Amino acid sequence: MKLNKLGGRKKTQIYNHLSQHLPCGTQTLVKRAKNLLTERQETRLQEPLKKLREAVEAAMPPLMEKHALECQKAAESKYVLSVVSITIGVCCYYCAC
Repeated sequence: MKLNKLGGRKKTQIYNHLSQHLPCGTQTLVKRAKNLLTERQETRLQEPLKKLREAVEAAMPPLMEKHALECQKAAESKYVLSVVSITIGVCCYYCAC
């Protein structure tokens, strides 16, 4: 993992040296190193993602309830507005019934 801090030429030299002493090639070593790094980063992110998911799940029910109430109020005010406009004799903004 410390190879990431080294320059490209040094990394290549290290992988070439290792491939001479191991039963796999340079490209295989590079791929395995990348996979290990990816797994390590994913493992490191699991706990913060879990906490974030829990926080969102805790915050969503009240927000959904508030949104539903706002939608209901908007629908009711729209209905009242349409009833009032029909009573007055104006069915919509565009016509003059």
